Amino acid sequence: MSNARLTFSPTLRSADAFYIAGMNVADAFVGVEFKGKFYAVASSLELGNFQKHSRCDKVFSLEDLRKTLPADKNKIAFVIALAAKKIGAKKISVGDDFPSGLFVELKKILPVEISKGALFPERLIKSAQEQNEIRKANAIIAEAIQLVAELLHRSQISKDKLLFKGKAITSEFLRRCVQALFLQRGLEPVSELIIAGGAQACDPHCLGAGALKPNELIIVDLFAPLQKSKYWGDMTRTFLRGTPNDAQIKLVETVLAAQQEAIKSIKPNIDGQKINGRIDERFVAAGFKTYKTKNGYEGFFHGTGHSLGLECHDLGEHGKRISRTKNILHVGEVYTVEPGLYYPSIGGCRIEDNGVVTEKGFKLLSKSSYGWIL
Repeated sequence: MSNARLTFSPTLRSADAFYIAGMNVADAFVGVEFKGKFYAVASSLELGNFQKHSRCDKVFSLEDLRKTLPADKNKIAFVIALAAKKIGAKKISVGDDFPSGLFVELKKILPVEISKGALFPERLIKSAQEQNEIRKANAIIAEAIQLVAELLHRSQISKDKLLFKGKAITSEFLRRCVQALFLQRGLEPVSELIIAGGAQACDPHCLGAGALKPNELIIVDLFAPLQKSKYWGDMTRTFLRGTPNDAQIKLVETVLAAQQEAIKSIKPNIDGQKINGRIDERFVAAGFKTYKTKNGYEGFFHGTGHSLGLECHDLGEHGKRISRTKNILHVGEVYTVEPGLYYPSIGGCRIEDNGVVTEKGFKLLSKSSYGWIL
């Protein structure tokens, strides 16, 4: 007997809820998948919107369902049980992010269990339409990367600062420029965009703050979902305004060569762990070892890539990686490819594209120049 799969969340907080509704929903709503069909229970505020724009096969009115229940049994748990009965579902599965209080109440009424792994593992396989949405998101991100490159290129070098129209270029200034472009072109203006230079760039998730300097490596890692479809793009380039030294040149060239090798090596049924291992070996052979210091790690200390889709790290902890952990890649899965090297004495470099695993190999869904000296 197959279980119905249930969500109760606004789509802003749950990609699974968006997967069921196929549209943005501001408030928490009951979303159900059962035997390949999608259902929702919508309040009067959302009912018309659901009926016109959702992907659901059937939408129940929250108020109508409550009218059929006794006054002491009109809480949402009883509404869910009634909706399940109407669609013929006798057992329910929920994700591990399901509200715990509601789970306890629901469990008193009907059989409900927490899904082992992702609630919707099929989200990992992207249709041609989904791939195109990711491609569209990346195209806008590529525009933003080019905008950052142009602003850095147009800046004036003044001692240890980069000036644009007489003011120091900061990570915050460039982030605002990118967010404005995103908003104008149809991407969510994500606040956690990474534009970090120098030692800051050696902490891969440091957003970057303050004035950027000439002759230092600047990591520009931009990621955002389309406002309408919610599919993410995720791209990274590394720039330097000024003149690089030999160590910086070697670092960037080594990362780019490793990234291109990884892209070419992706094919169906290959183990992502093997790809990640090859990159590690290539870095070590080039003299870039990874080690721990009192301030953290230096070298290559994160995975090569992650699944991408309705979430930047698609399916969260239940998603798939190209990393030190075994993971067999399958046709239709979309991954980022983003090796990086980080040494405070030299700088940080990460270069990222993404694409889809095909029968013939790996088709890129992102495109931007690899030129980095501005």
